[in-house]
Amino acid sequence: MGEVVAFLTKLWSRTTEQPEDSYLLILEREAAGWSCNQGTAWLHELPAVMLALPQGIASELLARTRIYVMPNPRGAAHQAIEVQRGCTTLEADAYYGAVLRRAGNLADDNGMKKCGGFVGLSTSDVELELNRLAPMFTSARIQAALSRGLCEAVDFSTPFEDVDFFSGVDVQPGHVVAGLLVERVALRDAVVKALGERRDVLLKGPSGAGKSALQWDAAYTLRHSVRWFRVRRLTVEDIVDLIALANSCCASADAPVGFLLDNLSAGLMDGWDALAREVAILPGLVLLASIREEDIYPLAERSKALEVPVQAGDDFAEQFWRELCERGMTEWTNWLEPWTASRGLLLEYAHILTQGSRLDETLRQQVAVRATDSTRHVELEVLRLCAAITCIGARVDVARLPEVLDRSAIEIGTSLPRIVNEHLLRDLGDGSMGGAHELRSHHLLKETDHISLRTQAETFELALGAVLEADIGIFLARALELHPSLEDAMLDALVGKLDQRSSAHLMTAALNGLGERQIGQVIEAWLSSSEVVQVPLSQRSFVGMFGVSGIELPDFLASTHAAPAIRLIAQMKMQSTQSNLRGRLLQRLSTSDIQRMLEEVDDLASLNALLVAHVGHTLSPVLRDALMEMSPDLLTGELSQVSALLGTVRLLDQDVATRWVSNAGASALLKRIGDEVPWATEAGTREETEGLAVVCDIRAAPTRYQPDPHGDVVALCELLLALSPTADLAIARAVTASGEPLGYGGGHVATKKIPRANLPPDSLPAWNRRWGAAISAKLAPESYGSYLMQAADDIKQLNSWLLNLLDGLFRNSPSAAALEGLGDVHERSQSMPSPSLPWFAKDAEGELVGQINSNLQHILFDCSADLVRRFARLPEDARPYIAWLGDVQKRIRESIEVEPWHIVVHEAQTRTELETLVELIDDLRALAGDGLQRGANPVLLYRRLRAPKGQALAEARASARKRARMGKGNIERDLQRSFRALASSARVYVKSSSGELLVWPFLEVLVTFELEHIHRWPSFLSEGWTSWRSLLEDTLPLTVMPVVNGMCVPMCAVGGYDQLFPSESKAREWIQAMGLRPIPETASRMWGAFSEAVMDVAVLETQGFGLSNRPEIERLARIDARARLQANKASIDDRLPALLRAMSDTLVALVDQEPWELHNAQLAILRGEVDAVGEVLIEAQYACYSVDLGTAPALT
Repeated sequence: MGEVVAFLTKLWSRTTEQPEDSYLLILEREAAGWSCNQGTAWLHELPAVMLALPQGIASELLARTRIYVMPNPRGAAHQAIEVQRGCTTLEADAYYGAVLRRAGNLADDNGMKKCGGFVGLSTSDVELELNRLAPMFTSARIQAALSRGLCEAVDFSTPFEDVDFFSGVDVQPGHVVAGLLVERVALRDAVVKALGERRDVLLKGPSGAGKSALQWDAAYTLRHSVRWFRVRRLTVEDIVDLIALANSCCASADAPVGFLLDNLSAGLMDGWDALAREVAILPGLVLLASIREEDIYPLAERSKALEVPVQAGDDFAEQFWRELCERGMTEWTNWLEPWTASRGLLLEYAHILTQGSRLDETLRQQVAVRATDSTRHVELEVLRLCAAITCIGARVDVARLPEVLDRSAIEIGTSLPRIVNEHLLRDLGDGSMGGAHELRSHHLLKETDHISLRTQAETFELALGAVLEADIGIFLARALELHPSLEDAMLDALVGKLDQRSSAHLMTAALNGLGERQIGQVIEAWLSSSEVVQVPLSQRSFVGMFGVSGIELPDFLASTHAAPAIRLIAQMKMQSTQSNLRGRLLQRLSTSDIQRMLEEVDDLASLNALLVAHVGHTLSPVLRDALMEMSPDLLTGELSQVSALLGTVRLLDQDVATRWVSNAGASALLKRIGDEVPWATEAGTREETEGLAVVCDIRAAPTRYQPDPHGDVVALCELLLALSPTADLAIARAVTASGEPLGYGGGHVATKKIPRANLPPDSLPAWNRRWGAAISAKLAPESYGSYLMQAADDIKQLNSWLLNLLDGLFRNSPSAAALEGLGDVHERSQSMPSPSLPWFAKDAEGELVGQINSNLQHILFDCSADLVRRFARLPEDARPYIAWLGDVQKRIRESIEVEPWHIVVHEAQTRTELETLVELIDDLRALAGDGLQRGANPVLLYRRLRAPKGQALAEARASARKRARMGKGNIERDLQRSFRALASSARVYVKSSSGELLVWPFLEVLVTFELEHIHRWPSFLSEGWTSWRSLLEDTLPLTVMPVVNGMCVPMCAVGGYDQLFPSESKAREWIQAMGLRPIPETASRMWGAFSEAVMDVAVLETQGFGLSNRPEIERLARIDARARLQANKASIDDRLPALLRAMSDTLVALVDQEPWELHNAQLAILRGEVDAVGEVLIEAQYACYSVDLGTAPALT
């Protein structure tokens, strides 16, 4: 109806020549919601249309307007002509086209005539036109192409309301007429435009991209100007009949005849080439065809056509999903998840969305064609075997197929291309093949069940021989999950493969797969246990991962309902190390088999990978004995690989690791640390009360080259423990050149004393992570979109009940319904998982967020219970409550930013609800802080007994915000007065904390002091800090900063609570927030870059870093530091005043002759001390500040 109104509005915008002229709107289909039983009707006779019109339409326009409905003008004309002339439908269409063309020409001529001179087409004129054409028609000539089944006229008048359309069917013209197609307007317009430019268009794209639908949609758009014929089959010899058909239809440039060829790959390619040549020379022909992209290259006349690529993109996927949602044909709450799962394949996408039959029918047909053709039975064998492999995500080793299927290489080689061409398999180009999609392979396997003499289990057993070696693990894990009865058969088959070819890589992959199945078996049994049933779903992932970690159960968990489940999975995991599939495989191998396998390993990384695959089960005696006889190259191999290998073997068996280290020489191995680890000292061992300790330090290097000394120390401890398998603990520190612990402010950067049990090798946490990932996968929701929809609905209810309950508390009339509602939300939150965010989740900058868990369950859990419960107990535990609310608020803000809300329907509404919750929590923090200051519960402080329902909470929140603003203003005025009393140039700024400050009142303070010269600042600060700090409450952070000539100097800013710390970054935040004027920093930056380079060279020179015998990182650092020093010295000589140039000369001479003096000065400054060299450094820096501030000689 909206379209009808739009047409009428456009019609009325035209001017008429005579007042009595009327308006006539002709519709070629009935409007939705209005069925007109008469051909022509005055507008005022159509109430449904009148109601849809906007207000204010002039009555005289309404009275002069008629609507004429012709639902099928072409079809009606055909019927009338057939009856009158006694001809075929095709002849009637030719007559109709000729009359229509004549009428169109007259209409064009009338556009140039004045009123009264219009020319029309009478009944006799129509009869003359028909008689003129009659001699040209001979039914036999026209029907030749039709009777032979070459083509058929396209019926664009009969709708086909196919209820299974969206389950996936071959698109037919009737589907377009019925309006079932998901329109791709831009692509359709591109096709129509291409047909107008070239008359020969080729749609190309992958199978399932929607080429057929686009073809029919474009043809339907051109149905009034082109008479379309669908070509079913075509050879070069058939072209004559098609051209005769077109000529009989009087094809011309004004009234062309179009031929539509759907899927040239189905035997139409040679015919298309011949037809394309005719179209190029006959202006009355139009050709529209489609072809799979991979099949386009053999077309000889491809250059004559305009190619339009067709891809099923995100826009189409979303539109298709919306169509299904409107028809109630899918339960998916979003399009992105099923589209991702389908990998862009429309057949799979439609099947996932609708669980329709189209995928089954298509694959059943492809199987049936092969089953009924004895020459293609080999294809069936290949197809079934490959489907068994690829349906669980593994790849096929093509070279293994002849042996496994007992067929010749020629038979296999000739079968594969057709299977690939029909998109049943994918040629990966490396001698392997993958499935088009696991779902497609699964259905193929099912469709071949009834024609194969082998059961699925037997097929999987046979398929093991053709699995790509790298995917053996994936295949074993998933195949044994589907068919547990195959365990012994698969293990025997593996032994056979290892007998044929002793491969450590094969063994590693197999052990990893069997280990994955071991994890799966334990988790399946654990999740079905009565102990786990007692644990809420929201806690099961945490409980499981805590249990597999091996951490001793703490007291706070020991008495909870989760404790039995934690103990159970820990026990089951331990028991699985003694009896599992990996152990059963190794028991089947002989000593010689294992020895051959180990001898085949030619590098440390492969050996470590093989041993890592044993983590989680007890080494077999045969394998242990074989490992004891080995002596890997630990002295020349890559140190990181040596560390990983020794860490893994120590985890499996300490005696083996000790033997290997003894064979290599324990001292020689430890010596590698001092020689090869950047910044490390020599390593050694010593006895401690805890046992044997292996000891080494990391010497402090410039931050540019050593950004994380703490991490370096921890990594060193891991290396020490790996290289010393008998050690009980590792001791390492970050130290200065003198050997003192690196630190400042009384704290050390890194001083570690770590027992072996607290720092396991990477292989153990990696094994535990596999357990955690498997648990999370088992508990993850099937659809993340459904999870979000539930969370969104619960958040909406949470907000409503929270506001209701809190309002009732302030009116002294708490709502029982609100309490019950919050209880329901709380209960549902316990049955919600906390899944990992999907791969497509992005942060505010558009970057993928990676593997992080959703916070929504925690938010609902906390806000539906503790938020109100703890608020009601205020002012008890007010400070922890305020801090806790800050953490909840942070999680909500993170959820607003990173959760993929765009995949749910009510994205904006859900974000708004979360923002509302953030604002509520912000006000609750203010209320709690106010209650803390005044020593009473906020409900008592702001009670509104007579307030209308819904008003009490709003008033309390407004009052708390007002008090907070007033408190901030009062604090600022009081501090301004106090600081001015101490220093008349002081100026105070107070703002709400932008950091994660958890202490009320969430304010921070800046005080600036105007000085005449910046050199006065150090003494001014030293004299005043204690008295300045005493003016503030202990909970308020203070930043102080000098100002000279109205310019702030953030580099000199300091701040903190009881101790002073540099606060340059915080000062810059203040400058931006308050709109203060900063120092230009031109000279300061130049000197800063120079002094940093000088100090870096001094540190490297003092400790001998980067000499020829040191690690490469040190050598590169030494070269880089010298280059930076030279470049920055040149800049200073070119731009800075003479005083600073002289100072730079002094420092360069010092770093070349006595670098330790500079290094010692730097360490003294960190300790809060200043020596003579330090005074020079500070004086130079302040001289640069003076230059930038305009109180010293300017730049040159």
